[in-house]
Amino acid sequence: MKRFYSVKLKEKQEQIPPYVAKHLLKKESPLIEYLAEHKALKFVHRKKTNILDCYGEEKYLMIGKLKYPNFWGRKTRMGFMELYINMRIQQQMSLSKGST
Repeated sequence: MKRFYSVKLKEKQEQIPPYVAKHLLKKESPLIEYLAEHKALKFVHRKKTNILDCYGEEKYLMIGKLKYPNFWGRKTRMGFMELYINMRIQQQMSLSKGST
């Protein structure tokens, strides 16, 4: 297994739970989705530093990087925190639409 991506789960006042980060990464990144589909993905949450590391089997990681050269797909300029904030805004909008 080789580490290929790390996410800091605490930025200023935003604290992201690890299970939400895992779900968001699987949903938004085609590379992580590919690795999860082939059961070649492992998440490790280091509580002391509050970092979530993504590990992948080298064979599938190389194939996945060739298939998906951009980690976030079409959203190349968007970072993890921007994706998380975007997800929270979408949730709030869907909740407000459902109540009317």
